[in-house]
Amino acid sequence: MDLSQRVVMYPLQELWNDREILTRRELRSLGAEQIAELLRNGHVRFVVTGAGNKPRWIPEGQCFEFWKTEVKPHLLEPEARPRLEELPAQYGYFAAEWEAESGAPIIHLAMAH
Repeated sequence: MDLSQRVVMYPLQELWNDREILTRRELRSLGAEQIAELLRNGHVRFVVTGAGNKPRWIPEGQCFEFWKTEVKPHLLEPEARPRLEELPAQYGYFAAEWEAESGAPIIHLAMAH
């Protein structure tokens, strides 16, 4: 299948962009403190997924602003079991670090809505 046409289906087995599969291994679930630590250590790559959509990769130059304005207010801690009506704007993100063969760490944000 052409990767540019592929959409997310859960459970997620790999992360890809329009050209290639980038990783097939989730390393660990992340909370706010772990993401902040990764950001303090340097650049990260955020990818947002939702069932039936293509993965949305956030450009590296926008990651810190994306963290502050979008992710942090909507981040769900790994063990959270929120009710939709309790979430800001009725959505949130579960975060996980995925193996990166090279470059910045990959933070996968699975949208819950």
